[in-house]
Amino acid sequence: GARLVVTTIPGKRPALAQGVRLTAQPFVALVDSDTVWSPGVRAAALVSFADPAVGGVATRQSVLEVQTLPQRIFNSQLAIRYWEELPFMVARGGTVITCISGRTAFYRRTAVWPLLPALVNETFGGQPVVSGDDKRLTYLLEAAGLKVAFQQTAHVFTPGMKTWGVFLKQRLRWTRNSWRADLRTLTQPWVWRHPRFALYLLDRALQPFAQTLAPFFLIVGVWFQQWLVVLLVVGWWHIGRAIRMWPVLRHHPRELWRLPMYVVINFFI
Repeated sequence: GARLVVTTIPGKRPALAQGVRLTAQPFVALVDSDTVWSPGVRAAALVSFADPAVGGVATRQSVLEVQTLPQRIFNSQLAIRYWEELPFMVARGGTVITCISGRTAFYRRTAVWPLLPALVNETFGGQPVVSGDDKRLTYLLEAAGLKVAFQQTAHVFTPGMKTWGVFLKQRLRWTRNSWRADLRTLTQPWVWRHPRFALYLLDRALQPFAQTLAPFFLIVGVWFQQWLVVLLVVGWWHIGRAIRMWPVLRHHPRELWRLPMYVVINFFI
């Protein structure tokens, strides 16, 4: 019963828009081609649309088969995001999140239809924006005053990037998308009606700069042979990373011995 449509306009955004416009169903799922659904994803996600104010639903995501170090790191990042960050955002009636990930994103068709021109025609610095379609659509939905839900029981899987080269290129693309979208969003009035969410975006923007202070203190400590300072800095890196990785460590305690590796990779990324 599936229908295959070959698009004439190149690019993912026009293809998504065309697919949404062609469907006559009340709900639409935008799904990446390499995503694998666990049983019951569709039913679990659609439950959230019982609230007529909900325009989009995010799903929980994990790496399908962890084999390489980049996949392991990515799986840890997904665990932190979907066991801590998103539940934090939607706690106490929160209705906004940073991104309904495009690996599997459910939308109410009538909610997303009016947003398609802004999705397809986004520009930055006078240039068309190609990537970051899921984040763009999420913010457009929230700017329109619609609620976004997170359904943890709707679990999907992605293979993740197996090699360092592809993994780091992916991270660079995502980082660019996040900076562009988050900083633009912070200039819009609607985000300040959600103070906790605005604070979270500000923290994301300032965190990389604050993080660079730690290696500076380490270098100064080594230069002046202040070994207590060096010990405190290195110790706090590991304690802080352990706290950050608690969603992973409580399910996979053996990951604790990899903390030094995660610290180094985190600074590198």
